[in-house]
Amino acid sequence: MSGNGRAYLEKFGLTDDSVMALSPVLQGFSVAADDVVDIAKGLLENWSLTSLELTRCNVSGPGAFAIAEALGGNHTLRYVGLSHNNIGDSGCEELAEALARNLTLEIMDLSHCGIGDLGTLALAQMIELQAEEEPGTKAGEIRSINLEGNRIGKPGAAALAASLTQSTKIKSLNLHGNRLRESGALSLAEGIRGTNSLTYLNLGSNDINPEGGLAIVDALSMNNSISAINLQKNRLGPSLIGLADLCNQNTILREVNISNCCINATVAEQFAKQLTSAGILSLNLSDNQLENEGVAAICKALRGKPIRYLDLGNVGLTSKGMTSICELINVAPSLQTIILDGNTLSPGAMAELGDVLKLNTTIDSINLGETGIGNGGVSHLAKALTNRHKIRVLDLSGNNISNEGCIEICSVLAKMRRLSELDLTNNVICDEGGNTCGPTLTALCSVFSNNSDLRQISLSGCPISEPFIGGLLTRDTAEEITANIGGLPVVEPFSTGCKVVVDPAKDALRKEHRTGGAVKTASQSLFRPAWTPTVPPPKTYGDEEQPDTDDEDENQIEDASNAPLIPGKGSLLHSLYPGYGRGRMCNESHCDSLGNICCLPMYQSGMVSHHEETSIESSVSQMFQKPVRRARRRDPYSLGSIENNIGGFPITEDALRRKFQELDVDGSGYLDYSEFKVIFSNFQNFGLYQSQNEIESVLKKYKVLDDGKIHFDEFALIMLSLVRR
Repeated sequence: MSGNGRAYLEKFGLTDDSVMALSPVLQGFSVAADDVVDIAKGLLENWSLTSLELTRCNVSGPGAFAIAEALGGNHTLRYVGLSHNNIGDSGCEELAEALARNLTLEIMDLSHCGIGDLGTLALAQMIELQAEEEPGTKAGEIRSINLEGNRIGKPGAAALAASLTQSTKIKSLNLHGNRLRESGALSLAEGIRGTNSLTYLNLGSNDINPEGGLAIVDALSMNNSISAINLQKNRLGPSLIGLADLCNQNTILREVNISNCCINATVAEQFAKQLTSAGILSLNLSDNQLENEGVAAICKALRGKPIRYLDLGNVGLTSKGMTSICELINVAPSLQTIILDGNTLSPGAMAELGDVLKLNTTIDSINLGETGIGNGGVSHLAKALTNRHKIRVLDLSGNNISNEGCIEICSVLAKMRRLSELDLTNNVICDEGGNTCGPTLTALCSVFSNNSDLRQISLSGCPISEPFIGGLLTRDTAEEITANIGGLPVVEPFSTGCKVVVDPAKDALRKEHRTGGAVKTASQSLFRPAWTPTVPPPKTYGDEEQPDTDDEDENQIEDASNAPLIPGKGSLLHSLYPGYGRGRMCNESHCDSLGNICCLPMYQSGMVSHHEETSIESSVSQMFQKPVRRARRRDPYSLGSIENNIGGFPITEDALRRKFQELDVDGSGYLDYSEFKVIFSNFQNFGLYQSQNEIESVLKKYKVLDDGKIHFDEFALIMLSLVRR
């Protein structure tokens, strides 16, 4: 036990006892069938790993038997991924028997493993055994099972349905791409009616017809636990009209995916007519022939609703139908993501959309891929995004954008601070610089200047992408390219909308707070907000006043399902992997969070989109330069621990002054009162919610001058008051 299994696992990446996540293939190691047995032997002795990814590792029947034996004796693993292996029914039966004995494993990925009804029956029996926990004993903890891309039919669906009615732990079940058809859907409907724990169900690509769809919709109407349902790529058609009534009545259901479900304009209009008081947050209608009439009906039904994510990609929308989209954006108080890719739009339609985006304050993700907008449409979009600093995701792929359009949009994006994903694939952007850094490449590199979360720009299919591995311009590559001109171009970011008074005499101090054009903000400071029940400020309609509380921590407040201090789903540090189930966030809260309930294969954890999987092997070295490790214990006698209390707040004058200067980004010598109040409201408060009145009373208690400014002495008093909590 003292060896931690390193004698077997060291050659696969377990270099020391702090490694928590092991993925041999993604770390560049080839795994043969015989190596799987060594991995299993190492797992029996290992006590540090919490995540194991064995995707495409040649795990067959004997290997699955060895892994099963290891899981029966392992007490630390929380996630095991075995997708794309030839496990079959016999291997699945062995794994199910081991899972019944394992008391820690919570997420199991068995997608594309050749599992049929017999293997599914074994898994269903394992779920039932977990439900039959006897007093004084502890049952297994499996909460999420991914069975995508297997050969499960009616018998397997019936077995799973019976187990779901008894289980109190299963939160997520993925049956995408199996063989359920109508009979399997009818069988599974019984389980949907009886389950009280399942929150996410994926039945996409199962060739379910309208009769099966009616059974599923009827079962969902009697379910009080499922918050997300995926029915994409089925022949549901008119059966989905009843889903609108379900959305009106069911207060739990928040995420609905009915893309490519044979929905035409007539069905869409009837669906929209029934959709009167729905509270769904995410609706995917892509790849249905809705046409302009169907889109208009859907947009009209969603006006004033709390919809956050709307996918209308490839629905037959033309420029004439853009008016309905713009009207929805104007009156949708919470809409954050709009997807319109694959439609036929003109520069004129983009001008109409641009006029709406100029006034919108909620949308942060836009997908306009393959819409044919060209340089003209990009020009309108660039003008609309000027002075907008909230855009996080922008997809302009396949739009015949040339260097002119690329430079124009990049000049705007370079001034933003939150952009995390930019897709310019399949355009006609080329490098005119030869052996030097031309204006187009310089413009692309400048986008990294202020956007600290942007790791790469997708350029595959563009002539300019030929020198880049996988067609990806990464931040490191951009810095190397611009090294001869002094590094990344320095770009002045957009103002956040707060009133700033700059003293010319202190301009030198202001520059000290900049590094390569990026302004330090509250979210980059030591005062990182803790996850609390804080909800976003209420949205308003029409001419009602909307307070501008735009600070860099807003992205951590807007969606309470994404906890601050927890990396995003695309990171190997996300809690679904190493250390899952430990720390402040419990397992159940992750399973219940909207959008976080799907099993994420680790091969998608390197921020590489699904259509770029073919280039994974070539960019492995960049994604996995260092394995994920446990955080080392802090030295209790370090300078940082002396200057800061246990909550991380500064307590010495020097530390307080440094923190004040970090927040005083304009060097004016004071902090704006209204802006600081927003930052203060997100300080660590031990998980307790602070009302606005409570925050106001604390600040006024230590506010000496009533001038709308927080000076250093007042700031120090407020900070020291937090230390005493």
